[in-house]
Amino acid sequence: MARVTEELKREMRELRARGLGVREIAKLTGFSQSTVSTAVKNVSMPVGRYSKTLLVALCEGSVVDIETTGVEPATSELVTLGSLAGNQVKVLQRVDASEGEFCDLVRNELASLPRPFYAYNASFEATFLNAKLGENFEWIDIMSPWRERAEREGWKWPSLDELAPVAREYYGERQTNWRGVWSAWQTYLTKGDKRALSLIVRHNMEDLIQALYLLAQVGVES
Repeated sequence: MARVTEELKREMRELRARGLGVREIAKLTGFSQSTVSTAVKNVSMPVGRYSKTLLVALCEGSVVDIETTGVEPATSELVTLGSLAGNQVKVLQRVDASEGEFCDLVRNELASLPRPFYAYNASFEATFLNAKLGENFEWIDIMSPWRERAEREGWKWPSLDELAPVAREYYGERQTNWRGVWSAWQTYLTKGDKRALSLIVRHNMEDLIQALYLLAQVGVES
């Protein structure tokens, strides 16, 4: 194993500051995760960047999902942006960045994604992102056909989890909902425990994959 020089440590710290995880840095540099952890332990990470490659893909556009601290943009903050384009799932998770700094990153990320944007109950994403970013995007609501059917049959509007439950629910594993996201963010803020953020990231990734599943079942037209 090569010696960890000061130049390599500086490179690791720079990668960490950009939001890369310890595992990703280890892969890029060829050093063990424990070595990387030691080198970057005092580095503040404004934003965490997470990704997953799927065995299936979205042919056009991007599925977008956000996590917030509430439903009203005036009194709530944006903490997570997730996207699924092609077969790539990407999540930007706010860590030490201010909301303003995070919104700048979100704006840049959205600008790089293929259009149109799909979302389940897209009016929420549209309203919240317009309020925070000052931009209007083209949206296609994945929920639309399911909401219309529920209204015709006198049912309540279905949630994403009701239409596309994740596989681990079958095994009795706990599923994080929007209340769990709020709770996890508060746990992070009050206790500084960054492990709580992993619950938000996993929930966001699952939402994106669930939305892709619904898109595969019906044709959604704007």
